[in-house]
Amino acid sequence: MALFTGVQLASWDPLRAVKSRAVCPKCHSSRKFFCYTCYEVVGLQPEVLPTVTLPVSVDIIKHPGEVAGKSTAVHARILSPRHVSIYDYPTVPDYPDLAKVVLVYPKEDALTIPELAARLKSRIPEGQTKGSVWDLLDKVIFIDSTWQQTHRILIDEKIQKLTCVKLTDAVTCFWRPQAKSPNCLATIEAIYYFFKELDSCMSPGPYTGCYDNLLYFYAYQYSIVHRAQEEKRVAAGDEANCSDQSSSTS
Repeated sequence: MALFTGVQLASWDPLRAVKSRAVCPKCHSSRKFFCYTCYEVVGLQPEVLPTVTLPVSVDIIKHPGEVAGKSTAVHARILSPRHVSIYDYPTVPDYPDLAKVVLVYPKEDALTIPELAARLKSRIPEGQTKGSVWDLLDKVIFIDSTWQQTHRILIDEKIQKLTCVKLTDAVTCFWRPQAKSPNCLATIEAIYYFFKELDSCMSPGPYTGCYDNLLYFYAYQYSIVHRAQEEKRVAAGDEANCSDQSSSTS
């Protein structure tokens, strides 16, 4: 869990207490923790989960080929339900004020987070506080898709009009092997790092951890996978040692 050192997460005790799957009250499918199609908490009381307040609303445009059960976008919807919406492409909302909307995607000409912060600060009317900089954004857009499938969404007329922002320093903790750069993030990682980095650029004090619980489910899943991998390595090592001992005594 060294990768999440310093991240201020709520207790996982409510998740650990869930021993089996439960039925989603809407679609009646068997789920654990939440339903990834109905965006409902399942098998838990919603109040035992952390909630994250975001200063700007998030729209996630989900590729139709993305496997819902593997997508981390739903984590954001469950943990910040008042601020996060998910749309299945080709549905893309209208954004009448493009100056207040950004798309987080690493195009070559995309702004870095410091560049975006500087642009927003330059728009604050004289005499207003820097805290009002969040008021200059209405929506932050994320694409939920494999990297191979993003082109279909990127060429959409509405998407092409948006200013792009890229995350340059964040490194993924995703546990599945991938051929792309370690800077290619899972959707929930991209949402987390966007708000954390922009907040750090615009706030005079140190980062307070206010967005850390966006990683609540993600870090828990990572801990489960990491523990299973470690147990597998230990078992393989024990088996190898036993084999060596048998060889030496034969």
